[in-house]
Amino acid sequence: MSIDKPPAPDFEDLFDGAPCALVVTDEDGTILRSNRIFSLWMGISQEALTQRRFQDLLTMGGKNLPSDPLGATNAHAGLRCRGKT
Repeated sequence: MSIDKPPAPDFEDLFDGAPCALVVTDEDGTILRSNRIFSLWMGISQEALTQRRFQDLLTMGGKNLPSDPLGATNAHAGLRCRGKT
């Protein structure tokens, strides 16, 4: 008697169904992909978010960041230092 394993979750389902906002950008801040929650929070469709700059979605207070706003986040800065972005 063999017990079948349930199928592994699909990356697409995990990304889009995450209970938090997820955004993937390139080094210039251009949104390459976002999930459903981020789209809902922004009030903009996922398709319309793609190719927009993350910085352009920020308020003036949020734009008052160093010239490399994505480098201001510890996670991104750490990944970039390791050459993995």
